Amino acid sequence: MANVRTKLRGLGCAEVLVNSLKNKAQDKSQAALNVKKPRRAEVNYCPQYPKGETTDSLEKERIALLSEVQKRNNDNIVTMKMQKTFSYRRQEVIQGQPFIADFKSRWPALFTEKEIDKEFLRISTVPLLSRFFYELDLYTPRMMELFRGKGGVAGRKMRHIMVAISKDDTIHTRRACILKSLCVYLNEDHEKLVKEFTVSYIHKMFCVM
Repeated sequence: MANVRTKLRGLGCAEVLVNSLKNKAQDKSQAALNVKKPRRAEVNYCPQYPKGETTDSLEKERIALLSEVQKRNNDNIVTMKMQKTFSYRRQEVIQGQPFIADFKSRWPALFTEKEIDKEFLRISTVPLLSRFFYELDLYTPRMMELFRGKGGVAGRKMRHIMVAISKDDTIHTRRACILKSLCVYLNEDHEKLVKEFTVSYIHKMFCVM
C-alpha cells in the first residue's frame, strides 16, 4: 500500500494523475497549477470515464442533453444522461476551471434543484437536502438560544420572526424561522431569500399546470 498512488498513476487513474507534480510540470498553464486536492467528503472527486466511453462520445451526450432538458416531463432521461456524463463534467470542472456563465451554458440541466441534489450525491454519496435539514434540526435549539440573546434591531427582528413558532410549532415552521433569523443574524435580507423561493415555486406550479 506504500506506493498504491504511484501504481494508480501509472495505470492512468485521473484522480491521482490530476494532482501529480509530473503532470503539472508538463502543463504550465495556471489552471493546471491551481488544481485543488480532493476534500475528505469528495468520494468521487475525479472519476474515470465509463467503460467504452471517450471524450468525443460524452461530448455528443452533452449536446443531446441540451435538447432533452428543454422537453417537459423528461426528468428520467435527463437524470440518466447527467449520470452518464458525470465523469466528463467533473474533469471539466477540475482541470478546466471554467467560468460559471460558460459552465451554465454548457450544462443547464445541472442548475436545477433536483440535479444539484443528485450531483452532490454523485460526488459525496450523501444526499444534500436531507443532510442539510438533519444538521439544521440538530443545531436548532442552540441557534434559538443564540437568537434570543441577540440585542438591538437585529434581535427585535429575530424575536418577531420566531413568534410564528408559538402559533404553529411544526418542523417546517421551525426550519423557516431559523433560516430567516439566521439571515438577519448574518446581516442579510431574509425577504430576498423567501422571494426567490416563492418565485421559483410559482414558476414550477405554472410549468406543471
